[in-house]
Amino acid sequence: LPVRHKDFHRNKTREFQRLVRKLQQYAVVNNAARFVCSNATAKARSSVLATSGTGRMLDAVTSIYGAKHRDMLQPVAFDDTHACVRVAGLISKALQGCGLSYGDRQMLFLNTRPVDVPKLSKAINEVYRQYNAHQHPIYFLNIQLPPTAFDVNVTPDKRCIMFHNESALVEIVKARLKDLLEPSRGVMVVNTSVTEHFKRKGGLNSLPATDDAVEGGLEEGGGVR
Repeated sequence: LPVRHKDFHRNKTREFQRLVRKLQQYAVVNNAARFVCSNATAKARSSVLATSGTGRMLDAVTSIYGAKHRDMLQPVAFDDTHACVRVAGLISKALQGCGLSYGDRQMLFLNTRPVDVPKLSKAINEVYRQYNAHQHPIYFLNIQLPPTAFDVNVTPDKRCIMFHNESALVEIVKARLKDLLEPSRGVMVVNTSVTEHFKRKGGLNSLPATDDAVEGGLEEGGGVR
């Protein structure tokens, strides 16, 4: 329609970003396929997205968002045989610096199809912020359910899902994520350049003591517990 064509040109930057977002979603979950996309203009051609198709989600994510995500993310894999649900993917470690200021790298998939599940997304954010209160999590989670457990015929794009028991799914994911993130409670990342400096000056024991020192002190593993 002419009115839609006019609106598309008026908001072409926004529409381009939405298109890239969708490509990123499919590239992350279909990580066994190689994705290559470029943007050609009258002046130049620039790369938009390129993945290697290794079959590993972490490789696809680092190809799209940068190598630093390799150290920021941890694997997620659990299932519940009673509810016939399996969840696999990645979520950011619950350490300061591993999350983001905005929740713009959060993807949910249902049987490898990108979907929007607001209640589940909210629950994941709430759990994560119990351990990292100042940042939003990065996550890429694929939920596997039998076709009889949900209905995708809610909206034309099939992104909105009607689950037969959504509350049970949310509670299962919340409980398992708490189990995954709980070991990181009270752990703080220490700048390794600082620890190396004090080692050269006489070891970690030369670090100045403070009244609010955390019980357990500095650990060689790179954190304070």
